[in-house]
Amino acid sequence: MNTTVYFVSAAVLLIAAFVVFRVIVRRDYQRKGRLTWFSGLLELLIFSLWAWFAYEYSPSDWPALHVGLTIKIIGWILFAGGFTVTFVAMGWLGMARSFGWAPDVLKQSLFYGVTRNPQSVAFMLGMIGYLMLWPSWYGLGAVILVAAMVHVMILTEEEHLLAVHGDEFARYCERVPRYLALRRSS
Repeated sequence: MNTTVYFVSAAVLLIAAFVVFRVIVRRDYQRKGRLTWFSGLLELLIFSLWAWFAYEYSPSDWPALHVGLTIKIIGWILFAGGFTVTFVAMGWLGMARSFGWAPDVLKQSLFYGVTRNPQSVAFMLGMIGYLMLWPSWYGLGAVILVAAMVHVMILTEEEHLLAVHGDEFARYCERVPRYLALRRSS
């Protein structure tokens, strides 16, 4: 596998994600208070291109059968559990809100009482499960790439939520971590 093409592809995708999330999506939030169909499709395109990237650079023996049983069990729990929680959290928030097409509400309970971004945290746990099931350096790169893309997306979303909800969102941010905290401060 050509590592130069891999790194160039990853860099192009990360730059495209930055432009979509920090320029186009941000502009929609600032001007319209929500995403337009165009920016929503661009977000979907970015994550679709990432999925293609992760698949394209998977090892040729994918799925790998050489991981031990314990790793497989933990990997499948993280993979299936992470994606299940992602979709449950999206449904609980509302699919239109999850995609930025509906007016925002500030959910602060259930999943949103543990992390401000339960969909993203659960998705990343699913990706860690993927990496455990099909380990490779390229897979690790794909997970790191999507983590960077998700972080850029979250920064844009949280900037919007602060503009919409002001002090209420700021207080929420003080109580609930952006991702996960192993120990809460008092």
